[in-house]
Amino acid sequence: MRAIRRWVALSAPLWLALGTGSTRADPGAAQESGRFRLASGDALGAQAREQCKGIRVFMKGCYDRGAAQGDCDSFWMELPAMPSGFSAEAAQSVCLSVCRAGIPPASPRAETVSTAVNECLAVVKATLEEESGPKSSGALETPFIKGDLTNMAGSTRLLNTYDRFGMRMGYQSSGMVRYGLLNPEVDLHLGGLRMGLGAPVAIQLSESEKEDATAEKGSSRKKGGIRLEDWDETSEYVRLIRYLRYGKKEEHFFFNLSQISSSTIGHGPLMRRYSVNIDPDSTKVSGEIDAYNDYGGFELYTNDIINWNVLGGIAFAKPLSLLSDHWMARTVSLGLTYLVDRRAPVVTRTKSDDPYYMVGTGQPSIARSALVQGLGVDLEMKVVKTAVMDIKPFVDYSWLVPDASPAADPDDPDSLAPTGGGGLTLGVLGRFNLGQRRVHAIRAIAEFRSFSAHYRPSYFDTFYEVQKFVINHDYGRYAGTTRPLPPTKFKDVFMTAADRSRYAGYYLELSYSLVDRLAATIALEGSQLDPGSHFMGHLEAPLGDFLYFFVTYHHRSLADFTQLFSPESGDQLAFAAGRLKILPWFFINGRYFYTLQLGEGMAEVGERYRYYEPNQGFQIDVEVDWDF
Repeated sequence: MRAIRRWVALSAPLWLALGTGSTRADPGAAQESGRFRLASGDALGAQAREQCKGIRVFMKGCYDRGAAQGDCDSFWMELPAMPSGFSAEAAQSVCLSVCRAGIPPASPRAETVSTAVNECLAVVKATLEEESGPKSSGALETPFIKGDLTNMAGSTRLLNTYDRFGMRMGYQSSGMVRYGLLNPEVDLHLGGLRMGLGAPVAIQLSESEKEDATAEKGSSRKKGGIRLEDWDETSEYVRLIRYLRYGKKEEHFFFNLSQISSSTIGHGPLMRRYSVNIDPDSTKVSGEIDAYNDYGGFELYTNDIINWNVLGGIAFAKPLSLLSDHWMARTVSLGLTYLVDRRAPVVTRTKSDDPYYMVGTGQPSIARSALVQGLGVDLEMKVVKTAVMDIKPFVDYSWLVPDASPAADPDDPDSLAPTGGGGLTLGVLGRFNLGQRRVHAIRAIAEFRSFSAHYRPSYFDTFYEVQKFVINHDYGRYAGTTRPLPPTKFKDVFMTAADRSRYAGYYLELSYSLVDRLAATIALEGSQLDPGSHFMGHLEAPLGDFLYFFVTYHHRSLADFTQLFSPESGDQLAFAAGRLKILPWFFINGRYFYTLQLGEGMAEVGERYRYYEPNQGFQIDVEVDWDF
């Protein structure tokens, strides 16, 4: 192939270096446990890998033949099968260099082969990009890294990166209740397909005095029994699937079933980092399929593959790709977004004689629900594209359209008939790759927003699975009213009078990755709403192969950022997890969570309550497994 031939021609200095055993590339950046790879998210990575996949096999054949003969100059009549595009002279030169280097390509220290493979990948990629972007100056380029720079931002649990079978045994504390844990797990990575299965069982170790929320009389939960909240919803019977994934977000094809990760549709004006499992008493498996090419694509999403209520996606077209091969024309994209919650809670069900007690199995029962639809149109285009950066402005206008059938709440004199609204977003996305030997990737987003009183940017957000039932947990604010619990999100956004007709706001996000070593994200969001400030911070780091950890913190509904980290202000979420390798087959896992969970007890006024309140817990276990 033309790209392979170009690589052979340009890499003559490399073969001289191979002959002396020296290198130019950083082997640590190019290999992981002897497996060579192109940086994730590269649009042309699959094509480059396909053209270069024979290089390592060919080199190993050269080394093996030479080692068997004991003389690098005596086996040219029996050359191993060579990749397409090699001339006989080039093949002989390559084989001689590898043989004389004296390092088997299968060895983890095979730096010369690491260099050869990555030089091939870089040059083939540059050749493939000649028709789609600015031409290279002639230097070999590191593949451009794009997409989400973190693996765990928005996740509630640690995602394992090894092929393994293991048994985890441990202890969990959640509120005042203690549990023993038993969890067999399997993680498999088959090419681009990644799969994780598990069968978690939590056995209660202490007494609790929880009422049966479906009945008017109480029943004590005894120790020694299985935690009922893990298996009291239909959707929870697929919790055996921890994840099933092919590809990565922003690659040409991406498929994901997960109870771990969060999801964003398009630029995020309607859905951003929506996580289905922030409530510890409810487990769902969400589903997502993305695909695109030079002419268009789509993203489809559902929050529950068994019993969905949130569904939607985006479809986009690149019309100028039909008229021009210029890289700028091929980045002009027009998208249409649609999302729906078909059972958005309007009013939750409480006991007839106790307005503070939310009844229901698992999550609260809904007395009245309604349809909420989100519609959006957006336009984006790259204006800068080089080997180290690209910049893409975008504009989006979205609408939230609630079902008008639920009339004003007769028990709430301040309630209005449901009214929708719209919001404008003007934004820019910048992606930067700095460095050659070790790539520092940066992703930055800046947005200006203008939205109406009955619209909220990123309506389906990280907190949605709890805030759709209660918009906040400031219960004292509503004491003495006809409905003493905070309103649902539907009622707060669409059925509550506002202090102005339109609001201005902003969103800023900055992500950094020292590839395969460290990743971090900080996001700030603000508006003229009161309260209207939000913060998200995330850090993850694999420290060699002995420790991997992440920590994520959200703080929403702040009056201003001086209240950040204060437990008395707004709503907070925190998730952290780590895996420590003690022996090749023995690990210690830890997890901490601070979230909103249905709690029950006796109020000071003598009434029993059951509603969402802040709760924290931790989990620690030992794991015996086989990594392969």
